[in-house]
Amino acid sequence: MQIEVNYPAAEFSRVQVTGNSTTGQTCGYVTVKTGYAQLKRTARFIVYIDGTAGPFVEADLGAHPVSQQRFDFAWQYDCLKEGYKL
Repeated sequence: MQIEVNYPAAEFSRVQVTGNSTTGQTCGYVTVKTGYAQLKRTARFIVYIDGTAGPFVEADLGAHPVSQQRFDFAWQYDCLKEGYKL
């Protein structure tokens, strides 16, 4: 994930594994410094254990941008409905 957000000092919080060890995912929050002013930004992320999709980071913070609508759908069904506790 540090490579995905291009920030080796990324900070992670509220990290949880949902689903199972074969088709599950790791969901949580990542904080990075961005832009010229190096402002801290926090965004949700999803990393799929089987590598079939993603990783996804919302707010275009990842190297592979995904629409907010697509991210919200994945967060709802792959994190929350699979047991992520807020």
